[in-house]
Amino acid sequence: PGSSSPAQGHGPSGSTSLSPRLLRRAAAPVMAEPHIPAALDWDSSSASFMLRILDHVPEEDLVTAVRRMQGTEYFHGQHRCEMTFDFSVVEAEIQHCLEWAAEPVGPEPERRHMCEELRHVGLDRLAAVRAWTGDVCYVVTTLLRGRSRTHEKLRPILPFCRLFFAGLHRLPERFLFEGTLYRAENGARSNWDTVCKAGRKLQWFAPLSFTTDPIVLPTFAAKTGDRTIIELKGACGYRMRDLSLHPGEEEVLLECVSTAAVESAEKYHADHMLMKSGQVAVNPGLHVLYATQRAGFE
Repeated sequence: PGSSSPAQGHGPSGSTSLSPRLLRRAAAPVMAEPHIPAALDWDSSSASFMLRILDHVPEEDLVTAVRRMQGTEYFHGQHRCEMTFDFSVVEAEIQHCLEWAAEPVGPEPERRHMCEELRHVGLDRLAAVRAWTGDVCYVVTTLLRGRSRTHEKLRPILPFCRLFFAGLHRLPERFLFEGTLYRAENGARSNWDTVCKAGRKLQWFAPLSFTTDPIVLPTFAAKTGDRTIIELKGACGYRMRDLSLHPGEEEVLLECVSTAAVESAEKYHADHMLMKSGQVAVNPGLHVLYATQRAGFE
């Protein structure tokens, strides 16, 4: 052909490309273009801004694209700390992704079939999709989540984004997922009380990892400190398992910009009535959000 657990938030929240549901409605010639399809109309100036940027970013090889992140300050979600990107730290991982893209590993005849079905994606694009499941995702999501998403601020990640989104958009139909997804993440929105209300809309400006398997949620709920569990209905994303550096995970990746309508939300603090009465036996700090994904950006 050419993570940390998704249930526990592989990569910080946020995103910038077209939803796979909308992409699949586009004509095949449009999908074949190396940039994000211009045929799909966006209502938001923020989304249009990002699409216009990527449309003019030249496509580079993966090594060059990742090298452009050198020296970028970012938040590493797994280590929970600020870091400075050093290409030498991920160089071996990037090389592995390129080798895998050229010759996916696996039992026959599945491996041979995968080689054929992904050949049209392109080596560097496919390797970028796999590399996303490593450390580079934290650099991209940190910058996409920043409130000042200017061209200059995003410049270090744009060549990688070009490859990454182009790779996602060329994946065969079997990689698409539609249904209910789950996500558990450390921390909670600082504006939870005002934003997470029934009828409100939430938006993520970077790709966001979910899981199809809710079995990990009870364990996460039993932890301490602020933490958030999300159930997202009507979700549409990409199945990453066969492409990931962590193939044992049932990760589904939502693209940016993702919009969700809040159905209900609950914050279990120490003074919560159900906590005091013992009807809910969890440690304080648990935030639970039920939402439904909306197509496109609003």
